[in-house]
Parts: sequence; C-alpha cells; structure tokens
Amino acid sequence: MEENPISNKLKEMVETFKGAMPIVTALRNEDLKESHWKEIKDLIQADFDINDPEFTLQSLIDLNAVQYMEDITAISTQASKEA
Repeated sequence: MEENPISNKLKEMVETFKGAMPIVTALRNEDLKESHWKEIKDLIQADFDINDPEFTLQSLIDLNAVQYMEDITAISTQASKEA
C-alpha cells in the first residue's frame, strides 16, 4: 500500500492514546491520598486538578505524563496497598 498521511496520523494518535490509558487508570484510583498526589505532581512538575472538567486526556499528554507512566502506576499501586 502507498504511504497515507491520514493513516499515519491516526496510528500516531492511537499509540498516544494507548500510552496514556494506564496513567488515566492509575490517576482514577480512589486510594490516592494527598501525599500521593503531591508525589505525582512533583514527579510531573505540574500542578493540576484531575477533577477539573477542563482537565482532559490531552492535558495529560501535554504534560508529557506518559514518560512517567511506570512511576505513576507504582505510586497508585502503593496507594492501593496502603489502603
């Protein structure tokens, strides 16, 4: 098949989405306490409110949170173990 810029862009978007989903799951953990949130915010070096209606998946992507996926999921797992 010929190169198609639309399919390439779609593939890139899907890969970005797939990369962000574990972070979304980790951040929705109800066991996260204020100390965990501080750790996550310090890690990302950003202050955000996950409950803000304007905070979206794109917000996470813009914060480049995907690069911290392992650390964020580890913090979330630790929060669950502590609970």
